[in-house]
Amino acid sequence: MNEILSSIIAEVQAMRSGKFIPYHKMAAAVALIVTVIFSVIFSHSTVFEGRISVIDLDGSKASVQFIHALDASSYIHVKEVIRYPLDRDFMLRHDRVLGVLYIPDGFEEALKRSERSGIKYFADYLNEAQNAEVIETINSVAAAFAAPQGTSAAGIRTEIRRLYNPAFTATNGTLSAFLLFFSSLYLGLTVLMVPGRLRMTGEWEREVMTHSPLALMARAIPYALFYTTAISVMIALLTTFGQLRFAGNVLLYVPALFLCALSIGWMGFIYAFKATNPGQGAELMIFLIPPGFILGGATMATGVLSHEAWLFSHCFPLTWLYHFQRDLVGRGLSADQLLPLFGAFLIYLSILGLLLTLRFARERRRTRIELQVNLL
Repeated sequence: MNEILSSIIAEVQAMRSGKFIPYHKMAAAVALIVTVIFSVIFSHSTVFEGRISVIDLDGSKASVQFIHALDASSYIHVKEVIRYPLDRDFMLRHDRVLGVLYIPDGFEEALKRSERSGIKYFADYLNEAQNAEVIETINSVAAAFAAPQGTSAAGIRTEIRRLYNPAFTATNGTLSAFLLFFSSLYLGLTVLMVPGRLRMTGEWEREVMTHSPLALMARAIPYALFYTTAISVMIALLTTFGQLRFAGNVLLYVPALFLCALSIGWMGFIYAFKATNPGQGAELMIFLIPPGFILGGATMATGVLSHEAWLFSHCFPLTWLYHFQRDLVGRGLSADQLLPLFGAFLIYLSILGLLLTLRFARERRRTRIELQVNLL
């Protein structure tokens, strides 16, 4: 019995020692963050004001009224109306909208002749949770709109096209999301322990005083290379044997993976910069990977987020990685269509590099002052 009590006390002391992960603090922090912060962000589980684009080739009074009726719904917000044909994959890029509604030429004339007029809705099903209310609203508005036009309630026929994952396979949704999440989780845990490891081994002072910030940033490169290699191999196997729909260019996907892994590494270094041991760095994991998984649209619809929360989600590297995954693997966007996303991400990566450089310069000044004081 004494041995059991001794073991329990030893683990409690290890938690409080500052040399190991302080789980007593982490448990409270995780519960608080999930309960308070995410309960505010996800105040409801329904997509209100789901953004859609409309291609209106009819341009008639009836089509305009129909669009206004959709926009007046609580579940749909018409982000833009295009009067000419446009590539739907391009319109759905970077999760700008949840789907594209197509109103053909002759829409009003068909209604006047009491004929069935057809519309098409192209739903982005890379996330299966986001279009349920939108599709239901389009159907109900179409049925209600037909009656005042002098036709039957079925006067407007709605055709739904579920894009990118028509067979509803878990490989294209859940499995891909978890592959990136768990791979990033272990990468994040590893890089968070690097600053603390350097301090414990006595290498930190030499790193700060004799090397440049680029040397510290370069420490993330080998981890990023292994991360990229492992995921690329798994994606290839899933594409060949696991029903994964890879519609993009692998020569764009691999660099995107590598750069996202670098961003995880650099943000991990920023978080754990003051850590005196690996355990202190590891305890910051809750702030590095999970927020991007929750807010990045991996399993929960991004349409649930407010605009402010959507912007905030881009503070985390995993959000960007899921954007690249959906645009490259799912939608198969070309290089020129991906330029805005790559450009924005490179700005984000530059900001991380700048923040890490500033922390490095401040640490060098502090270390230099301490050395001068010790000499005196």
